[in-house]
Amino acid sequence: MQFDLNNEFQIPTTFVPNQGGIYSIIGSAAFNPNNVNVTSSITIQIRVNGVTVAQDNESFVPGIGNVIVEVTTTAELNAGDTVEVFVQPTANGRLFLGPATRFEASRFPSSQ
Repeated sequence: MQFDLNNEFQIPTTFVPNQGGIYSIIGSAAFNPNNVNVTSSITIQIRVNGVTVAQDNESFVPGIGNVIVEVTTTAELNAGDTVEVFVQPTANGRLFLGPATRFEASRFPSSQ
């Protein structure tokens, strides 16, 4: 984790804002299935209080290497909301830690 200025991240995939406002939220994951000879897919979701607010899907095609799936959204959050990122592949495999696998949330400045 690079920044958690208000102790709002609960590692590894949960963010609970201390302050309400408009937030930019980004989640991504690098994935490689165990069987690289079969087409498979991976879904990533951002959920706020258990409700999916953004989702993306990517396919793994044999011969292309790792697949990176990313989802972004802008959401109005209240203090204490729970923001989570979920990753669901259709095949067993490995998520790679590093710059391509991340979870970010930041509040846009406002006068409120």
